Amino acid sequence: MSDLSIASAGLVSPLGIGVAQHVFFARAGAFVPPPPAFETAGGERVDALHCGFLGARLAMAERLVRLVEIAAEEALARWEALAPAGRIAVALVAPRRAGIDEGALRAAEGALARRCRAPIALTWYGEASAFAALAQVRAWLDADAASAALLVGVDSFASTDGLAEDRRRAQSPFCPPALPPSEGAAAVMLARADRARALRAEAARVVFAGTAAGQGTDDDDEILDGAAMTGLLRALPPLRIALVVGQEHVDDLRAREWHLASARAAPRFMPELRAETLERDTGRLGSAAGVAQLAYGVGLLRHRAAREVPPDAAFLAWAVSRDGLRGAALLQGVPS
Repeated sequence: MSDLSIASAGLVSPLGIGVAQHVFFARAGAFVPPPPAFETAGGERVDALHCGFLGARLAMAERLVRLVEIAAEEALARWEALAPAGRIAVALVAPRRAGIDEGALRAAEGALARRCRAPIALTWYGEASAFAALAQVRAWLDADAASAALLVGVDSFASTDGLAEDRRRAQSPFCPPALPPSEGAAAVMLARADRARALRAEAARVVFAGTAAGQGTDDDDEILDGAAMTGLLRALPPLRIALVVGQEHVDDLRAREWHLASARAAPRFMPELRAETLERDTGRLGSAAGVAQLAYGVGLLRHRAAREVPPDAAFLAWAVSRDGLRGAALLQGVPS
């Protein structure tokens, strides 16, 4: 997949608006969350985050549209400043959860398709499917079905139904508590590598992307074996990885899957490996998380905010979907 490049990225979450804010607010520990906006019928405050500028009462369809528009606009701005006008395919990664109906998802997809004059617009589900979408984007571009493609992930727990469903998931007393549910969107602008280089718009090159179904999901108690993620890591091309952006500290399922797999594939990593979990600062991003790892990793390298990691380093992005799908991508940074 080395002929596919990321040209630009966008991010929005309770932590901030824009990739640079996420990179530097997280690094500085400067996040001040808005006051809790939800409570149970018994008056207990619910530990959940939301974007303060959207408030907590906005209808879900409008909420998702606003989130995808903000993330997409940041990713599109740099590309459109450099590239001739063209039709941009849209790949949306969305959730299947209580509180978000099909109409809300179609509103978000439609807003993106109109903005991009998209000849193609498809939706995937679950955070790890972002890495499957990369393969489809490459096929679109290889077939000249579009001049470029915008990959966007979005999710929100900011509804009473969504939070009620999340609270019903049993938390084991033997595991650390999961990070609080949240909301956000992320976008990456994708183009053929030769075109991105010609326009001097290349931020990172996609070297590998893949997914694998694994044992253990958010809705069962299966014993984790780490085999799916291990298989993905062993399939990577032979680049030593200096930066990992993933979900290590989100919850026990994702932490254990990563620890088992990364221990088995230890030779793939540089001794001074730096690992980042964006969701420690944003809260759980749900289906937006896969694309968010890509956008945040690009931001860390471009802004030289990951200490001792050079801007041309190889970095790994990974995520696990609610249904147990594991996904990962290996990228090579490109100095600006």
